[in-house]
Amino acid sequence: MNSHNIVTYLRQRESVQRKPNTSIILARRNYEHLFPTSTIYDLVAPTDFRKFTPDGKLLISFSQNQHAIQAYRFNGPGVDPSWNRTNIFQCMFSLMYETILAGGTAQLSRDFCLFTSDKKYVILASACPTSSPPTAAARYPHSLNGIPNLDDICLWVVEINTGVICDNYALQSDYVFLTNHAGVHLYKNFLGIASVQHQSIYILQITESGTFLPIRTIGWDTNEDDSLLIDLVEKEEENFQLRKRRRVDLGQNEQSGISFVPAPSTDENLDLDGDPMIPSDTYQLTQTSGSRNPPMHMVPTVEPAAIANTLSLPGDLDGEDDQRLVSSNRHGASMIGGLKHRIMAYLFRKSSCSGNSRQMQRYFETFQQFASLVMWRMQFLDEHHFLIKFGYLENVLGWNVEPSISQSAFFVIYSLLRGQVIAVYENNSEELLEAYESWDIFRGAPYPTDSTHFVSMPSNNEFARHANRKNMHAVRKARNGGAVSAVKRVLSALPFNPQSYIDSPYFDLSLYSFDEKIINSCDRQRVASEAPVKFYSRRNGTMKFRIDPHPPPSHPLFQGDRHLRRYVTYIFHPTDPFVITVLVVPNRPSIVNFHFRR
Repeated sequence: MNSHNIVTYLRQRESVQRKPNTSIILARRNYEHLFPTSTIYDLVAPTDFRKFTPDGKLLISFSQNQHAIQAYRFNGPGVDPSWNRTNIFQCMFSLMYETILAGGTAQLSRDFCLFTSDKKYVILASACPTSSPPTAAARYPHSLNGIPNLDDICLWVVEINTGVICDNYALQSDYVFLTNHAGVHLYKNFLGIASVQHQSIYILQITESGTFLPIRTIGWDTNEDDSLLIDLVEKEEENFQLRKRRRVDLGQNEQSGISFVPAPSTDENLDLDGDPMIPSDTYQLTQTSGSRNPPMHMVPTVEPAAIANTLSLPGDLDGEDDQRLVSSNRHGASMIGGLKHRIMAYLFRKSSCSGNSRQMQRYFETFQQFASLVMWRMQFLDEHHFLIKFGYLENVLGWNVEPSISQSAFFVIYSLLRGQVIAVYENNSEELLEAYESWDIFRGAPYPTDSTHFVSMPSNNEFARHANRKNMHAVRKARNGGAVSAVKRVLSALPFNPQSYIDSPYFDLSLYSFDEKIINSCDRQRVASEAPVKFYSRRNGTMKFRIDPHPPPSHPLFQGDRHLRRYVTYIFHPTDPFVITVLVVPNRPSIVNFHFRR
């Protein structure tokens, strides 16, 4: 019946005229009739597979010691009756190259693998415990204090077809979320890195030759000329302090009977009193000491109880919030950087323009809470705008045992061109939820210049939007749930990286439905279910195919304790009906299975 369906579909595709501009949708409908039908279990093959390249020609893998990258050419599933578990891997794949990247204690991150939009380069990451002196952890005055387990991180650019190392970019004594690209985002040829330790965003451009080109660093500074302006103000301040000391010395000499005529000043920027003339728009940047640190506002280290007594808070800083502020003051930054200052200024202007005195009072009451926020993750919305997630330090580092969904967090939309904060949302914002379900920038395109690759997201798929609202309804009706918890659960996915999802037509919710409790499009290792994964046709509801990563009951895996916790990784080919499953059981060899169409 399958072959008959395929023949009928091909005849209709040739004879029936299709609507214009629907070629991509029609091409994906082919996979309603093309899907895996056969499985070979427990192959003799490597187990450290990562993912296929966007064109599906190569399979990226890591060496056993996680020091090298390996690329296998995919020869296609084909049909050969002589295939068995010992020779099928050699028939389907052939090793193209192996390139050593890391060495010593450094290891490649298994969950980090990004492809550039032109599909010529792959970006990998390696990390090892830092060997830098403690001074390297305080690169900026607003760098965090007391974060343990800092790493020396290195990003690598490797040419996909040849395996040649094009460039690398090192981050010393830093803390970046590499798992599932949580702290890194690639948009076209721009790479953004969110540094938790240094509270900065590093913006790099990947050139056509595959090299990293540093563009901007947003954190302590927000504009490219901030350091020049600060140096100018500091120089004027030093001149002012020098003239001030001269006048004091002159007064002391006159009292002692010694007089002299000071040399005339050649400074043209003096007022009538001999003080430096500083433009009015930069007066707030002046400082009263000779320190070389940029003159930003200091975050006061004040006990929460003292704040509550001073401002008469209505209980907002009681209990857990008290401990949060104490922890943030102890381990967080001692100064407010440029980006945090822009956020505080945006909130101040929003409160002052509201015309409500209670809003201004609320701003001063919550000032310390916002000042203690820590940059968590980031995402490019386009070339000129970021979505940045902020949270409390203990939540960011996982010190809080409270479920992450119920934790408070804030999202900031920042304009890179204007250096301004566009909006600030809490993670229970209905407005941000509506934007997440409607904005085209959240459509989940791993390669923005290629429309044939996309992920089913609430903003581009009605079935994904329906599933999203169904989950929200379940959370609202659950015990200890509610509308706020439902919104927080959905927005916990932001910011997201489109390349952290599986790029396969079988996860197109317009074509197939499946149990999302067992499998979804997130590209990560998950707990294996006892039941196989079943894919149902969205058109008529019939089961088209299923994938079972567990070998037959006679396999040695099931000898002894059958209740051992198992983990499975699904690797889907981007275009062919071919799936690799890797079943991992603690303290036992991994099992590799091939699911393909004969």
